Amino acid sequence: MHDAIAIVRRWVGRHLDRFYSRRNGQRFVAALNKAKPNALIAVGVGRRPLPGWINTEVTRSIGVFLDVTEPWPDPQHSASHIYLEHVIEHFPLDVARQVFRNCLSGLAPKGRIRLCTPDLERAARAYLDRSAVGTEHLDFYRSTRVAEHPTDLIRMLYSYDNHWKGYIFDFAALSDELERAGFQRVVRVNPGESDDPVFRGLEARTDGSFFHMQLVVEADAPG
Repeated sequence: MHDAIAIVRRWVGRHLDRFYSRRNGQRFVAALNKAKPNALIAVGVGRRPLPGWINTEVTRSIGVFLDVTEPWPDPQHSASHIYLEHVIEHFPLDVARQVFRNCLSGLAPKGRIRLCTPDLERAARAYLDRSAVGTEHLDFYRSTRVAEHPTDLIRMLYSYDNHWKGYIFDFAALSDELERAGFQRVVRVNPGESDDPVFRGLEARTDGSFFHMQLVVEADAPG
């Protein structure tokens, strides 16, 4: 009986997802038309919408639907800024590459993208150096995750939040992939900081070890 109920719930959920994605996808296109060519698109915002941005998700809980793994909805080239915080690490590399291309098609000429994701290189350095930053990072997670030894600095990147399904980057890999997709002038920036006022103060966590353990990059669309 429980198995039958679970199957029915999944079936209903899939159909609701299809219905809401169509309706909320129309809302996204309408929002783009209203804001273009200066639309601000925040991807995968979860429960933390950003004021002044078109906040998107792939669930029914958010009013504006956008699946960045699919081709950008019309009208293309309508966004001046796109922001992805802890999104790209959930995709395998081939899907992440498609996401980069789709975002580039959504950006207006000279538009900018900003991505925040776990940093494999900094986690590895914290592990190898047995640094104070690594110790602080482990201490933060001890009550909620298995974080007993320095090895967990690496293991946690892949073991939690479905990261094992995706791809973990360092700066060299992420900048290379963005350039392959067609982006220009890829730069690393500190969490919460930017030369572009639109991108300042966006990251959810910039305090303590999180300031050092995240990879935040910005890149430009050609124009």
